[in-house]
Amino acid sequence: MQGILLLFKSKKWLVLLLLIAAALFFWFESRQAQDTAEPPAPGEPVAEALLQPPTNDAAIYRTLEAYLAGLVADDQEAVLALLTESHRQEFTAASFLLQPGAAENYSRIVLAELAHSFPTYTSQFTGLEGVPVAVLAAEYTVNFYQGEQLVASPRFREELLFRQEEGSWLIAGSQRDFVGMAALAP
Repeated sequence: MQGILLLFKSKKWLVLLLLIAAALFFWFESRQAQDTAEPPAPGEPVAEALLQPPTNDAAIYRTLEAYLAGLVADDQEAVLALLTESHRQEFTAASFLLQPGAAENYSRIVLAELAHSFPTYTSQFTGLEGVPVAVLAAEYTVNFYQGEQLVASPRFREELLFRQEEGSWLIAGSQRDFVGMAALAP
């Protein structure tokens, strides 16, 4: 017993012993916290600051609505302004919703029943590695009127790829499919 008391008379040993005890305490606490921590659920962000996607959904929705409004109004300049430069070069006269002169056959053309998915963000898209992009699917109906009578109501599905350029979300790719024609009342 006197040996232990003699050991503690030296302050160096006491400080060393306290440092070892503190290190063991913090090591034990950190191990216990790791053991009780629940793993993230599938799809949950692991490191929020690193994996947080751009969440400017509203800007993408505005671009989508302006794009569809331009297609329905046959405003080719407005549509082209919403496309990236590379997609603008791929966009042909057949890419527009209406053939040249088709709008003149109708008194009114109206976008109706727009439904779309939530944007899915990724930076691993083929050919665009590291560039933030968003993919969105939209389904919409376009009503064609002659006077007050609805004469045609085709439905389309369009898949769009958006890319952020200089703070704006532009359309970098699109694929439109004809879904069907709505039945009209006689």
